[in-house]
Amino acid sequence: MESNLSYKDIKITNHIINVCGIFLYSNDFENKIYQSGYKLNINSNYKDLFYPTYSKLLFTQKSVNKRYTKYTESEFLTLLIRGRDNNIIKEASFQINSYNLYLFEDNFGLFSLDISLADADISLSEYSDATFLLRSFGSKLKNNDIDWCQYIEKNVLIETRIRGEEILVDEFSGSKFKLYQVIQLNTQISEAEQTSLLIDIATISKIGSSISDSYDSNSKEYYQNLIDSNLISVFKNWKGLSLFDTFTILGYNILDQDWKLNNYKDLYFNIYLINIYIKYSLFRYNFQVIDFPKKLREKFENFIAEYNLTQISYNFLPNLLHNKQRVSLEIPEELSGLNDKIIKLSDKIKEEQQSKTNFILGIISFFSSLAAFSPIVDFAYELKNKFHLNNFIFYSISSILTLLITFFILHFLYPNEIKSRWGQIFSKKK
Repeated sequence: MESNLSYKDIKITNHIINVCGIFLYSNDFENKIYQSGYKLNINSNYKDLFYPTYSKLLFTQKSVNKRYTKYTESEFLTLLIRGRDNNIIKEASFQINSYNLYLFEDNFGLFSLDISLADADISLSEYSDATFLLRSFGSKLKNNDIDWCQYIEKNVLIETRIRGEEILVDEFSGSKFKLYQVIQLNTQISEAEQTSLLIDIATISKIGSSISDSYDSNSKEYYQNLIDSNLISVFKNWKGLSLFDTFTILGYNILDQDWKLNNYKDLYFNIYLINIYIKYSLFRYNFQVIDFPKKLREKFENFIAEYNLTQISYNFLPNLLHNKQRVSLEIPEELSGLNDKIIKLSDKIKEEQQSKTNFILGIISFFSSLAAFSPIVDFAYELKNKFHLNNFIFYSISSILTLLITFFILHFLYPNEIKSRWGQIFSKKK
């Protein structure tokens, strides 16, 4: 793929970076975050933009979901990653503008960090290195050598663990943080160049790798698949790419006015938050599906009814972004697979309940039938007296006959279970 793009001449003049992740919170968590400086942050009412079924989810006054924000007064940090000989491979400095916590029902939460890189004009390679470090759980803070994830646990989540042995959320949180990023370039570039650069940034790849011929570059098939399935192209001055771990918009003059900044920081970011919440929730339900009691199944059905919305807005662009994110996060496929599991599990539970019912009915039938044996018992005692059988012989014969009759009754009631049990006994002997 040929290009005249000179990457060294392209700078990033403005950007939005939100690092997102998941956590489970305790019942006293809201008290803790109040005490540590978080404030309840309520969105505007979106009744003229979003459908009522969707706007009630978006952290408004009427929403059951809550958002808390803590402004950090431009907290500066440096992340790095080292090689085997302890040399620094990548390093990036940035400031954290705010911590944000989004509390959903059932003690389920998301967090986001509003990040700004230090320089006014940032090179593409500097930006790529920074996002690589920001989304990695194991990136190290430069001066105290703790993990980036540990920093978030301590400072953002108020000592709430999200990684480690026996940490439930670690079972379905994935291997990296999610990234929401909007990037404004200093120049307008061709649509082809815009697409290739967008793919590099969205996949956190080396800048230029999508158009190079090196052995570790994207294949033509993969490149085309990203364009066909994940590309968002509406206006000539920007393009978007929605992937499993990142949502990226790249363009020219897209963050040059306050209303544009507000749209990307609040309006469109909220759509992304709801979708990753749905995705993480499906991970959680999938994790619990092995032991899925009736109460949890009912909760899942309510969750689907409330959150599984394909149309959310009176305007076309929010709907387009929402559905692209659903596809890239594989929400429809996961819903379908999880629903199939639940149906099979429900069928299995019904079969087990039916088997127990049949067993109880069999026992009742057996004891009910004992009354019919009363004449037989009387006849047996007449034979005993007639042939002068002693007690040992009489009761031995009676016991053997009783066992044989019991066996034939059980075999009649439960033929499959009896065959299976005999098979197990003979296989053990072999």
